[in-house]
Amino acid sequence: MVPVLLSAIGGVGLAAVFALGLRSARTRILSYCGLASVGCALGATGWWASVGGWGSSAWAISSSGTEIATRIALSTLSIAAGIAHGVVFSIAALPAAKTWTRLVLVPLGMWTGTFAAMWFALPSAGAVLGWIIVLLLSGTLTTWCLLPFWSRERGFVLHGVRRIPTVRFPCPRCGTRVDWARGVASCTDCGLFVHMDWPADELHAAEGHPVVLKPRRSVHFGCPECGRENEWPCGDSACSACGLKLSMHWNVHSHK
Repeated sequence: MVPVLLSAIGGVGLAAVFALGLRSARTRILSYCGLASVGCALGATGWWASVGGWGSSAWAISSSGTEIATRIALSTLSIAAGIAHGVVFSIAALPAAKTWTRLVLVPLGMWTGTFAAMWFALPSAGAVLGWIIVLLLSGTLTTWCLLPFWSRERGFVLHGVRRIPTVRFPCPRCGTRVDWARGVASCTDCGLFVHMDWPADELHAAEGHPVVLKPRRSVHFGCPECGRENEWPCGDSACSACGLKLSMHWNVHSHK
């Protein structure tokens, strides 16, 4: 009973991660695949209950039907967990010098989920598969321990000896979370340039900037002055709490 109940609870948590990933262009396909895996896990959980799984003991398998349902639920949940790892590390805010690590960190967690799924799916998994899972899982857990230190928001970036203030919000084009410096800065992954200035007491004329007005675009982040969370549009705006004037412009061309 315990493994399948954990599968159901974990599936709900992973679905929340994929719902966040759907908001990012670069992780949308991954999130759809993850939601499909979660759906399979929850479906297997329902099958497990329908074939008499509620009458089994905590870890025992009472019949061939519940055994198959349990293996499907845990293996598909493992695949979903690996995909969720890929979603998180694809959009997590990383320093520009460490963005190349996504090429290693994203596949690492996804391979861990894949081999774990093989472990649950095979009736008799060998020792070699077990050692592979241990090595991959140890590396994945290490990256999760390092992520809070790599992705911490410092509020500034260093250009030589200068400290340039920054604000953090997802890239309007790819969805990666980036620490944008005041002035002209580019996304660490897709290279989109954002021009941002504050305080901008003399607001610029809107027609003087190459802004895509349809559809209207905005980003969400804390005010650089008072920290109040605001929805800042592409263009000229002001904080709803302290009145700080901010000017922000970017251009995302639509694909025909």
